[in-house]
Amino acid sequence: MALLAYTFGTGLLIAAIVTWAVAWLVGAVAVFRRGDLGIGGKVLWLVILLVLPIVGLFVFYLWQAANPDRSRA
Repeated sequence: MALLAYTFGTGLLIAAIVTWAVAWLVGAVAVFRRGDLGIGGKVLWLVILLVLPIVGLFVFYLWQAANPDRSRA
């Protein structure tokens, strides 16, 4: 009976959650790999990514792209 309860909206929600989780993990790894950020900066970025997931990821990737020399440190 649970199989009959599956709808397109449920599948879309699951796809959105999986996409967000993968994007957050990629962002978290990128934050941890940053050599120019201290522990406080890394924690702050992870909190921003967790609290504001879409906006936080967008801002982080724009900030990282704007400073390519710092992202490779």
